Amino acid sequence: MKKVLYIGWIGFGDLGDELLWHVFKELSEQYYSEEEIEITPSFPGIRGPFAKKALEAIGVDSEKIRIVGDPGLLLSANSVGDKKEKIIGVNWGTTYNRLYGGNELAVEDALASACKKLIQQGYKIAIYLVWGSDKASCQRLFDKINDPEHVVFDEKLYKEQELMSILSRYTMTINFKLHANILSLAAGVPCVALGYRFKVFDLAYSLGLEECVVSPDSLTLEKDVLSRIAYIETNYDDILSQYKESENLYKPYLIEPFRKKYSKP
Repeated sequence: MKKVLYIGWIGFGDLGDELLWHVFKELSEQYYSEEEIEITPSFPGIRGPFAKKALEAIGVDSEKIRIVGDPGLLLSANSVGDKKEKIIGVNWGTTYNRLYGGNELAVEDALASACKKLIQQGYKIAIYLVWGSDKASCQRLFDKINDPEHVVFDEKLYKEQELMSILSRYTMTINFKLHANILSLAAGVPCVALGYRFKVFDLAYSLGLEECVVSPDSLTLEKDVLSRIAYIETNYDDILSQYKESENLYKPYLIEPFRKKYSKP
């Protein structure tokens, strides 16, 4: 029997971390029998081109680096809404100010102002969270927009398939947390990614969707968000096609270690 150590943050109620564990566990069960491997999850390889450049900068041989995308690309929605509603889902939360610019409240203010303008354009706003600790931030954003006729805040923390089913009814999303973006795209809904850390830009560029990411330390963040919304409106189908193309590119790489029954590189 081979022993496999899964390294990742699990058990802390963060949907993105939990979905990665679920994907890993499901693939292991698909390609291995119970007698072949024993998986041990731990509680503390590469996602995109920026991570590759970072490794190259410290001397890692580029021939030994392969971009395989984010494991979240293996997600597919079990059910999707048949009809889109003119709703923009907004995922907000906290990193305890460990984000580019170091000022979550400034980002929150810009996001609230952008949402008010989107309401004027005829959209409704649905605020949702992917981590229990994000609740207070989401409530504060809801209060700042101050328009309960056009804004809802769903406090429930959903499993990934439940959330994708809900998101599939929306026109698009704006997301703070990394995997909220993949959940949205997997549900067939384009998104604006708030690039709060390196990994969000790495994801966006790995998918060929760099036009859909904004930096939270921008002095024109509200304007940036609205311009990305306009970009999505104009390039809606192309964005979804690009995601599907990237998904098809990376899926074989992500599945390969399981299919070939690798226990190490």
